[in-house]
Amino acid sequence: MNEFTLALTSVTKKVEMLIQLHESLLLENERLKREYVSLNLKLNDALSELENTQKQNEALRLAGLIDGNKANGSQDLKKRVGELVREVDKCIALLNK
Repeated sequence: MNEFTLALTSVTKKVEMLIQLHESLLLENERLKREYVSLNLKLNDALSELENTQKQNEALRLAGLIDGNKANGSQDLKKRVGELVREVDKCIALLNK
């Protein structure tokens, strides 16, 4: 009978340990679910920000304000501004006639 009692006590302790482990894993699972939701929200925000930045970049590129080579882009921009100033001067000259 003593052997049976020891075996039963051992099984009981193991079951209690499994219950505690199960409870701790449930808590960990809930924490990981919350973390997943939080990280997913951050990822969506980052993707949205990236998309907006890409749209702005594309708009600037199309406007001719940026170029792959900054020196050439700056020179091209100065050239375009100069052309626009000359065009405005021509319009003013025509208005003054």
